[in-house]
Amino acid sequence: MLRRIGAAILLVVVFLAAPVTAVTLYTRNQVLDTDRYVETVEPLASNPAVQAYVADRLTREVFARLEVEQRARRLLPGPTDVLAGPLRNAAEARVRDAVEAALRTEMFTRVWAEANRAAHAELRHLLTGEGRGALVGRDDGAISVDLSEALVRLRTHLGAVGIDVPSNLTLGISGRVTIYRFDDLYRARRAVRALNRAAYVFPVVLALAAVGAVLLLPNRRRAVVATAVALIAGMGLLGVGLAVGRGVYLDGAVDHGMPRDASAALYDTLARRLVTSVRVTLIAGVAVIVVALLAGVVIRVVGSRRRTGHDASGVAA
Repeated sequence: MLRRIGAAILLVVVFLAAPVTAVTLYTRNQVLDTDRYVETVEPLASNPAVQAYVADRLTREVFARLEVEQRARRLLPGPTDVLAGPLRNAAEARVRDAVEAALRTEMFTRVWAEANRAAHAELRHLLTGEGRGALVGRDDGAISVDLSEALVRLRTHLGAVGIDVPSNLTLGISGRVTIYRFDDLYRARRAVRALNRAAYVFPVVLALAAVGAVLLLPNRRRAVVATAVALIAGMGLLGVGLAVGRGVYLDGAVDHGMPRDASAALYDTLARRLVTSVRVTLIAGVAVIVVALLAGVVIRVVGSRRRTGHDASGVAA
């Protein structure tokens, strides 16, 4: 009885430790590792939703410096109020086309990777107190990438397509594009630090609990099945949490001005490895259960045949 109680307690530990272990390893190896982070987000430079978001932000900042209406008043005779709207719309559309074309070049891919590397260095510093990076965190909890280098190169690109831009185009333009926002940065910092430290503990706890549960139960095959079920349940809970968290994140991002499709691309990209670990664990757990059940069937069939053979031998004798 005591062994069964102990095994039950260990199975509960497996259930609880499985999702925590996945999150701690993800936090340490993905969220806090700059090289892996940059490798993960670099493909977002070619994501249409992200490009559209960046294009909107840069177009607004650049167009505000072109002073289209003021130039129209200086160049056109008579009142220009009637022409101001069409001129502004046409000029803004042309600037946006040029910006979008620039974002589809290799230049933007390089700038995006470099900007995210700097942003992640600061994010890591904000969350852990380790390392240093360019300032991208603000008091409102927003974390942004600095695309000012893209603005410098964008001026050259605009000039190449015939758009006359002032030499001081980038002066006073931050070039920052928000990619995350923490409603409570200090709470996030405490959580990340705790998860980072737990990354050394929970994998060991999970392994010991799983092995202990298998050893304590008298029927090893059923013990393996029970452990696999506990593991599947724990990772399934994590999967539900990721789905719920996605909705919460997207709602918050939209409330703070980020487009939903760009926010979804960012969340899905950053969470992809964690989602993959959930799927792999679920598949592996189901496979273990199937193998264990099939092994039980085989054992029963072989045992039945052996008993039948012994009975036949006894009758013949």
